[in-house]
Amino acid sequence: MEIRVKTVGELKPVLKDSNLPPDNLPAYYMLGKPGENITILLPQMLGEEFSKTYGHYHLHQTEEIYTVVYGEGLILLQKVNPAGKVVEIRLATAFKGETVKIPGDCGHALINIGASPLITVDNYNPQLEEHDYDTVTAKHGLGYYIIKDEESGWKAEANPHYQNLPPLKDNPSKGLSFDNRCL
Repeated sequence: MEIRVKTVGELKPVLKDSNLPPDNLPAYYMLGKPGENITILLPQMLGEEFSKTYGHYHLHQTEEIYTVVYGEGLILLQKVNPAGKVVEIRLATAFKGETVKIPGDCGHALINIGASPLITVDNYNPQLEEHDYDTVTAKHGLGYYIIKDEESGWKAEANPHYQNLPPLKDNPSKGLSFDNRCL
């Protein structure tokens, strides 16, 4: 099983702030074998933002199923049209015991909003595992940043690198399934 570490420094291109912990500090771990990944997203603030994964799209538009083993988090999902414009963006909870289906046509990232690690297991088709990180990097992350809010705990703030971003659709009570599509 391969173990990979993503550091704060590696996440800088998709983070809102420059006031960050040291570059070499781990942000999350990925343990993988063909067809399955375990992600351990640490509970820490990255500037104003909650800790998150880098975010990506699937080049082959293959579905992924995330099962939350431990912790409290959110999953940000967004769909773009062929011209690269975001046409829909949603937020789903990712709490212990929930399963979230990630449609193949949605970019996505995990966000840890809890005080403990967020641990997920995801499955995918290893023959079709090609990710697009460049689209996410070019816009400094997905369409919204999840930042600390003193009243509600967290809030979504639009990423200013996007033009005409649609309003965020959310499902604050439980996991979300798009039935194999983002729209």
